[in-house]
Parts: sequence; C-alpha cells; structure tokens
Amino acid sequence: MVLELWDFLTITVIASCLTGIITTYIKAKYKFKEKEKKTKEDDLVGGLILLGVGLAIFLGLYWSIELGPWLIAGMVPAFVGMALIISYFVKKSKS
Repeated sequence: MVLELWDFLTITVIASCLTGIITTYIKAKYKFKEKEKKTKEDDLVGGLILLGVGLAIFLGLYWSIELGPWLIAGMVPAFVGMALIISYFVKKSKS
C-alpha cells in the first residue's frame, strides 16, 4: 500500500495533536494534585508518558502501514521521552 504525501501529512498532524492533547491532559491532572512544585520525578513521569505515546504511535503505524517516513510521527515523542528519562537520571546522580 503506497501512501501519498497528503496521507503522510494527515497522519503526522493527527498523531502530533493526539500526543499534545494526551500529554497536556495528564500534566494538568497531576498539577491539581500537587502544589505548583516541580520535582525531579516530573521529568520521569513526563518522559515515561511521552515514550509510551510515541511507541504506541510508532507501532500502530508500523503494523498498519509498514515501513515509511510516517513512522517519524511516533519516533519524535519517543525520543523526547527518552531524553526526559535520561535527564531525570543525570539530575538524580548529581544530587
């Protein structure tokens, strides 16, 4: 199955919007429980959420459409999530 450029752009925009909506919702939910304090664990929680969402998008696109450039829509949030997880462990080792 060959996708055209329009299909690729549509999938990328939808995946990016869903990632932003889910991340914003979960962050807002945690802020109501905590008092405006930013802790080191926030990086870990955000990183795990982004990694999970990115992997879900990546695997969903891979299993339904096969290999192609549209997989970047899942790889970007996954790598951002990995960066946040790494920054959590770097901050933890420094303190």
